[in-house]
Amino acid sequence: MSLHWSNYQKSKTSDPIELVVWLPQLCRRQEVPFCFIKNKARLGALVHQKTATCVALTDVRKEDQAEFDNLARDLRQHYNENHELLRTIGGGQVGIKSKHQYGGYQESF
Repeated sequence: MSLHWSNYQKSKTSDPIELVVWLPQLCRRQEVPFCFIKNKARLGALVHQKTATCVALTDVRKEDQAEFDNLARDLRQHYNENHELLRTIGGGQVGIKSKHQYGGYQESF
């Protein structure tokens, strides 16, 4: 699979949840810089729409290339290569049913 994205930005309030779950991991695997934007309206303003759930930037003007490269480098450091962020996704909390199920497995062994 070959992706031709230069940058990816996603809204924190976007639906459906499938976008929130698999697109950031896909960007990490393909080494595409990504970030989270505060809400859909701000992201929509970037593309002159009312709202947008995700945006992929593919072309950059030559006069903006240096600024874009700095932004992509910062995004890689903050999101793609941030191992602490990967550890805290989900908060490490397990629901009551999962706790009981896991406890049952532990008792059987």
